[in-house]
Amino acid sequence: MRPVERAGFLAHSRTSRFARRVTEAEGLIAEALRQRSPWCVGFSGGKDSTVVLDLVRRQAPDVAVCWLDDGWDYPETLQFLSDTEQRLGIHIIRVTSDVTSPFWAQVPYPGDAPHYEHLSDMDFESWKGAYHSFIGVRAEESGARRIHLRSHSPIYYSEPWGHWSCCPLASWTHLDIWAYIISRGLPYNPVYDRLAELGVPLEHRRVGPLTAWMVWDKGMMATLRAGWPELYNRFVAVLPQIARYT
Repeated sequence: MRPVERAGFLAHSRTSRFARRVTEAEGLIAEALRQRSPWCVGFSGGKDSTVVLDLVRRQAPDVAVCWLDDGWDYPETLQFLSDTEQRLGIHIIRVTSDVTSPFWAQVPYPGDAPHYEHLSDMDFESWKGAYHSFIGVRAEESGARRIHLRSHSPIYYSEPWGHWSCCPLASWTHLDIWAYIISRGLPYNPVYDRLAELGVPLEHRRVGPLTAWMVWDKGMMATLRAGWPELYNRFVAVLPQIARYT
């Protein structure tokens, strides 16, 4: 991260608007914890879920932490998951899931991905019935998410997921997210710094789900090819038509 960006985030963390957003998120988490249980934090290894994890664990240190493993990840993300487990002394529950790929991007589900066999603890259907979930969905991210969050309260019953969801960061901007991470000294996924090196604008630096944004934002395929050629080649092997965008 460039020093000028870090300085800007620290400055933002001292604003009253940022303080209100943190207080609002803390209140939503407390309300969700009072209403029902058990909860898990849906942790992707991205910046938003990094913030959600820290906020929730401040009120519920023993909350379950779950990662939906669709088989398409940056190698740094897998390492960041392990590093987070070590740092916090937790076990992140790996949930085998082919939901994100077919739903978002029509990318084939790689059942032979090397990290499945030794990291998956639970299948998707079992996970849906076991926990309600805190998730890092924000209105700023897309028109669809903005409409969804406007038509629901930040705590709502999700029909597709079959449990309750809480979005404590619904009103946050990417500046709020980075202000929280930097001001609290939270480790973050190194993919973000690599994306910065590759010239990706701050607001477009995203980690996951990889199948969603890489195939939706065709221009980012060139970034993937430049930064992670092996992962890019995996994509092209199963979806040859994306090579035309690089």
